[in-house]
Formats: sequence, C-alpha cells, structure tokens
Amino acid sequence: MYDPEKTVFSVNAYLYGLRMAESGGDYEAVNPSSGAYGAYQTIPKYLCYYYESAGQDPVNIKDPVVQDAMAEYHVRKHYARYGNWDLVSLAWHKGGSNADAVTESVGGCGPAVTIDDIETMFPGESVYINKVNSFAEQYSA
Repeated sequence: MYDPEKTVFSVNAYLYGLRMAESGGDYEAVNPSSGAYGAYQTIPKYLCYYYESAGQDPVNIKDPVVQDAMAEYHVRKHYARYGNWDLVSLAWHKGGSNADAVTESVGGCGPAVTIDDIETMFPGESVYINKVNSFAEQYSA
C-alpha cells in the first residue's frame, strides 16, 4: 500500500508506476476516446512536442525505447521543477500549469505540497496519483 510519508522512488520506479497506471504497461495502447497512444498515453495534439523536446523522433512512437526516453525526459524535467512525485503525476495527468497552480497555492514550494493540497484543487486526482505511486512502490519493493 502506498505510504505518502515514503514517496522516495527512483526515476525507473516512477516510470514503471506511470506506465502501469496509464496503460497497464502496453506500449501499443490506444485510448478510444482521447486517442492517447502508447505506454504513457501521449495525447495526439502534444505528441510532436513531447517527443521532439525529448530529442526523440515521433515517427518512432511505436518503439518502447523511444517511449521510455520521452517519458523519462519529461518526468525528470517535472521532478527537477517540483521536487515532488505527486506534483509530477499531476503535471503528467492534468498539465504543468495545474501543478504550478497547486504549488503557488501553498506558497511556491513544490516539496511542501501534500496530496490533500492537490485534492483540494482537483477533487478525485488523488486516486490517479495513488495508483501511480502504488505501482512505483511495487517496483521498488
């Protein structure tokens, strides 16, 4: 069971948690309603940005190595910005501007943000965050 007092994961553990929460680990998963693709469920309108900014060619989107490299780049970028895995999950799931808003609501310190702070602004988001963290914790065990 995920323990919010122990949210210390390696990047690989977090990526595993994110991949499992988003697609069950399926690198060819397609969301029928949004069109999101791959293990990390990249939204089509952001696909080129996410892959190209990570130095990856979106033409190779079916390659698991390319998907992992894209996700790792953005996860590391979010963690460097927020210093908090829960905010990384929020940024991945709802966008960086929403993670910024939560951070600003507690005085601008990402590491100080709690899951309750996130839940106050985004009711129900803790379910997604706990799912990612639970998978990451399984990887770490």
